[in-house]
Amino acid sequence: MGRRRLVRARPPRRPGARPPLQRRGPGRGGLGVLLPGADRPHDPPAVDQRGDGRPRGGRDLPDLPRDATRAGRLPAGPPFGGHRTLPGPPARGGLYLSHPRPGVHGPQVGPATPHLAGADRLFPAQSQGTVARLPSEHTHGAGVNSPRIRHNDYSVLSPPEIGDWQPYLPVSVVIAAYGHQDKLDLTLAALAAQTYPAHLLEVIVVDDGTDPPLTLGEIRPDNTRLLRTTPDSRGRSNARNAALEVAEGHVIHWLDADMVTHHDEVEAHMRWHHLADYLVVMGYVRYVDEEWPAPAEVHAAVSAGAGEKLFDLDASEPHQWIVNLGERTDGMRTAKNMAYRVHITNAASVNARLLRAAGPLSTELVLGEDTELGYRLAQHGAAFILEPGARSWHLGRSMMMRDREQVTRYNAVFVPDRVPHMRWQRTHPRRQYLVPYLDVTVEAAGATYEDIRATVDGVLASDLHDVRVTLTGPWASLAEDRRAPQHSPNLDLLLVHGLYRNEPRVRFVERTPRSAVPVPYRLLCPPGWVPRPDVLRRLLADAAEHGYGLVSIALDETDVVVTARLEHTGAFARARLLAAPGEALDDVVEEVAGTYWLDGATWGFQRAAEATATKPGTSPAGGRDRAETARLKADNERLALRVAQLTEELDRLRAERPPSSHVRRRRLFR
Repeated sequence: MGRRRLVRARPPRRPGARPPLQRRGPGRGGLGVLLPGADRPHDPPAVDQRGDGRPRGGRDLPDLPRDATRAGRLPAGPPFGGHRTLPGPPARGGLYLSHPRPGVHGPQVGPATPHLAGADRLFPAQSQGTVARLPSEHTHGAGVNSPRIRHNDYSVLSPPEIGDWQPYLPVSVVIAAYGHQDKLDLTLAALAAQTYPAHLLEVIVVDDGTDPPLTLGEIRPDNTRLLRTTPDSRGRSNARNAALEVAEGHVIHWLDADMVTHHDEVEAHMRWHHLADYLVVMGYVRYVDEEWPAPAEVHAAVSAGAGEKLFDLDASEPHQWIVNLGERTDGMRTAKNMAYRVHITNAASVNARLLRAAGPLSTELVLGEDTELGYRLAQHGAAFILEPGARSWHLGRSMMMRDREQVTRYNAVFVPDRVPHMRWQRTHPRRQYLVPYLDVTVEAAGATYEDIRATVDGVLASDLHDVRVTLTGPWASLAEDRRAPQHSPNLDLLLVHGLYRNEPRVRFVERTPRSAVPVPYRLLCPPGWVPRPDVLRRLLADAAEHGYGLVSIALDETDVVVTARLEHTGAFARARLLAAPGEALDDVVEEVAGTYWLDGATWGFQRAAEATATKPGTSPAGGRDRAETARLKADNERLALRVAQLTEELDRLRAERPPSSHVRRRRLFR
């Protein structure tokens, strides 16, 4: 039958269309493929050495307006979280976002009492306009009118110009800190000068066991609170998760405690989150290894929009890995399954509802926890965006920069166990992992023992060893007759359960789960059909290469069409977020990822009666190896014959060549 393409109507796209952000080039808000969108004019000033005993690293910052620290022109609003109805966007036009004044606070009291924000207040169900620009009304949750991003190509989104729009979504900046009070003070001072409205911004600092405890500096955003982890819950993941439990923002903005953000860093993140509710945004970080100014100087510079003058651009380093990744993937638009790798918690933001659905940071991972969370976010439907306009300075070099070899060695052990897409790390031919690459689900209820066994054994004999089998049926209600077990009710299911109950790659569930998350692929295979050993590996490779969200495999078309389905977990998760009531989920998957039909027989699916069983004491790959050996032997014989023919032809040509040609060749190469 061959391959068949399932063709569905799709709205036409304008050729070459790019949102305004990308059309602006490497200027303030634009990118193209040139990631160091840092090519904005920084022009760092000359720094005079001080000898007057002023704070370490302090410097004179020229060209700052005298009123740089005056109160901004933003309208006063209620305190963060103090109202249930968020302020709406303006009826027309945009609002200039001036620089808010930091609050100057009295002596710090004890840590804030944790509380859980009400989900109803945070995420009321409201809809968004069909145009992928700022909606005309609030959007708190992925609605049926949200823009439908295909794979990770977010070109359908058109963010507003920085400083020319009216935000209304609250954001929680989460900072996990350990030691370095001086750096934390600079981070808070920069956040106090953000253009994003102060009443929509909260900052949660979590002290992860510093002795003596950290405090909040005098210059900080109005709505800033300090939490502390307990001795039995230390580590970055625990600290960030503690903040996540009490955060009230529609968006969670991760930030390290040694970052100095530019004045519009938060705004640059949030302009994307106002467009769609399943986004992860990563900012642009440069690492500086020099003395730094005092908090008041940082605040004055950032308030004046001169954060680029705080440090020497030429002496700083970009996050080169992120830059290279963005250049290879058109700013992550062509990254497909690998887009999750851009989620790094030193300067990333994520929709809070999506984050809570995916689960918090893994506390079992000490390093690489942000990569693992990014992978889980992808399996819940996230799209990932690089925003070079969200700029910040990192005070000091990163751990990876300081100790790349050892950090890489450590991560190579712990992270791939949870991230199946790291195929280059999963090279062992027989290893099993915590999160498999493929789940094969077989509906056992109503099928015979022989059909179920043939399918399961065929899957377990695959040369894709990174696989799990899920058998669905009424396992909890099985009862074995203790006198005549051969006459037990549901005998076939009883035999299947007895055969595989000690097989670690097989699990038993009562009903088919809605999703295979965190497993990236699921094959729904009817019992009685057996894939040949190489089928699953080739099938997944084809699906991953083309980014298909659904591959339907036609197995039999006699009376009814019998099909198997290979589903991409992340594509179906996004489709569930976006599907309108009554809309077929497969149709939405076609829009966000693509679907495809294959012929099962051509690809190597067989009926159970036709499949060759593995003999006891032999390798399941034995038959395949013998066939491969026979093929190679035939190829060798064919090639040997061809070599003999060419040798004979060469001898004939040499015999026919005149002697003068030899003379000319010797002269030419003398």
